[in-house]
Amino acid sequence: MPNTDTVESRPITAATMATISSGGLQALLRRVGIKTPVPLFPSADTQNSPMAIYLSYLAEILVQLTECAPQVAYESIQWPNELGDLVVVIPRLGIKDVSPNVLAVDLKKRVGRHNPIFTL
Repeated sequence: MPNTDTVESRPITAATMATISSGGLQALLRRVGIKTPVPLFPSADTQNSPMAIYLSYLAEILVQLTECAPQVAYESIQWPNELGDLVVVIPRLGIKDVSPNVLAVDLKKRVGRHNPIFTL
């Protein structure tokens, strides 16, 4: 039986993701410089969807920066458009006392500093 704590050098596809254990996924992420475990969100299928991994890390960063509820942060993120960009719908965060435009500029500046997955 293969060791599921290491990731063989093969392309990561949805089929490959489905065969990687939680430990194997974390090992793969460590190999690309991501040291923090994938944040857990009830609606994130991180074992089968690479995009859910990105959404989970971004949602966790939004929670840290805005102190909003975790599920609110996760649900404020729209899946990528045709360009592959993730979009955070700022008003969905429910942050009062700050302009959505000001908050958007601030978050854009601060998000990349929290996790190298957004600077790869």
